[in-house]
Amino acid sequence: MSRHRLSILTTLILALSSIISTPALAQFAPPGEIVTAKLVWQNPQAMPGDQRALALVLDIADGFHTNPNAAAMPADTMYIPTAVRIEPVDGLLPGQVQFPDPIDIEVQYDPEPVASFIGRTIIYIPVVIPDEAALGDRPIAISLTYQACNDQVCFPPKTLTLQTTLTVTDQLPAQTSIPADTTLFADFDPSSFATVYEQAPDALPASGLLRNDFFGVEFTIDTSNPAGIALVLLIGAAAGVLLNVTPCVLPVIPIKIMSLHKAAGHRSRALYLGVIYALGIVLTFVFLGLLVAGLVSGLDALEWGQIFSYPPVSAGLGLIIIAMALGMMGLFTFQLPQSVYALNPSSDTTTGNLLLGVLTAILSTPCTGPMLGATIAWAVKQPPALALGTFTAVGVGMAAPYLLLTAFPTLVDRLPRSGPASELTKQTMGGLLIVVAIFFFGALIPGRWEWWIIAALLTLTMLYMVVRTFSITHRLVPRLSVTLLAIILTTSGVLIARTLAGSSPLPWQTFTVEAFEQARADDKHILLKFTADWCGNCHYLEGTLYRTPDVVAVFNNTDYVAFKVDLTAANAPGWPLQRELGAGGGIPLAAVYHPGQNRPTRVLQGLYTYDQLMAELQPDQKIAESSP
Repeated sequence: MSRHRLSILTTLILALSSIISTPALAQFAPPGEIVTAKLVWQNPQAMPGDQRALALVLDIADGFHTNPNAAAMPADTMYIPTAVRIEPVDGLLPGQVQFPDPIDIEVQYDPEPVASFIGRTIIYIPVVIPDEAALGDRPIAISLTYQACNDQVCFPPKTLTLQTTLTVTDQLPAQTSIPADTTLFADFDPSSFATVYEQAPDALPASGLLRNDFFGVEFTIDTSNPAGIALVLLIGAAAGVLLNVTPCVLPVIPIKIMSLHKAAGHRSRALYLGVIYALGIVLTFVFLGLLVAGLVSGLDALEWGQIFSYPPVSAGLGLIIIAMALGMMGLFTFQLPQSVYALNPSSDTTTGNLLLGVLTAILSTPCTGPMLGATIAWAVKQPPALALGTFTAVGVGMAAPYLLLTAFPTLVDRLPRSGPASELTKQTMGGLLIVVAIFFFGALIPGRWEWWIIAALLTLTMLYMVVRTFSITHRLVPRLSVTLLAIILTTSGVLIARTLAGSSPLPWQTFTVEAFEQARADDKHILLKFTADWCGNCHYLEGTLYRTPDVVAVFNNTDYVAFKVDLTAANAPGWPLQRELGAGGGIPLAAVYHPGQNRPTRVLQGLYTYDQLMAELQPDQKIAESSP
């Protein structure tokens, strides 16, 4: 639940910041169409090894202007720059976008002349077709973001998404189609083709752009320079920190808190155990990085999150968590062999803390999609050292809070060490562990009843916590605080169950390769929605996004087909397609194929939004302006 709230909050904050940063923002919509745009190829046909220029032609209405690109604006400006984003396309390598020089104009809201684009403005995109490129049509999606202004006010930023196609052929016709207005390319600089790196045809754009989607908030990082690489590593570390508050990791947090509680008051011991625990987390991510970088021979490529497709693994983890929970609740106190205690992650041992760190990192893998989907997909295509560094940064970020807690023992000392309150805390955490353990049995529970079982167990745990609190204290503040917490968590559990156990009214079809190919042969518009029983985010999207009236209405048209690609089984037929589309980024994942397309224009990954999905389902409406 916290992931979804954070996603919504982050989106609202960014949207609000973009609005309040607009100078002299008008409180009304701009009059009519201010900017129209179209894409024109220098030549819409090319052979492998050719170079082509693509012109993005903007016609800005008289009396209006847009801000220039970021490089042409002062660093401290609050104006929204014009930005162009190119979606990755297999078999094409775009280079650095070539913007025209801006013109200084006088405006009433700024005492200094403002650099602007006015009238007809042409932006060029150099494209190289590698020698190894396969023949066929290459659909390209271009997103243009701009802020329109007149001499008195600036309007909220807008986004246009346009599509075009380049045909890669083995022989150019004698008379190829060229633009009617050849002057469109008069200012194109052919030297911009040099910005295209020499790389494999399936690599990311040559400009080194990483298009990230962090909880539904999209942004681009230029990874062709050290500053961009440093920013990617910083984002990886930040995402690692946030992984600690995802449902995937919640099972081990109570265990670690109890471990710190046991070592509280012994600074050197607490710090030592914290370092060992952090080392387990970091080493696990280093090993994952080695796998992704191809530096571990003899092993197959790791499927991100696929471990939970194996019922023995997921159920085994669930049983381990339940055993830990029962121990925390005091339901068994018999002695086991010392070797067993050495492997008990909740014990006060070096091996136990190291294994607990490993378990924490492994459990986090299904929850990386909303934060690290694009970053992982980018990392798997980088040189081994860079891929390894990215995964290591995630591990360091995830381990950092525990190192901070153990480095400052006064924080640990505040934890209750003994008494009824301490016992109730451990028992309640044990109950919550059992609640989360049910998640790992989801693949064995028919339908989605696990979410209602989780809600019921959460309610019983909260009821027990309230009853025990009233029995051990007569103070009003603790009673009210615990009761309020119980009401919030119980209500949240019921709401989550209603959302995640709900299903979309879409006419879903079960995915098979044969059914998919038949739908393509019938020229259908095809939605592929990848899901799995262990993917809570997938259930959230189906219980919310795919139940909205507009999305449901799209599939009332018999030309649209919706396939649910279930990846719960390790040998599910959708895994090869997920690997092809997801590029290692995991699920949730969705893709839309339109008639005549060999590949989707764009792959939606993580917690994608209503606007993103509708833009892919109805591409004919994508040229219309829409507020971000």
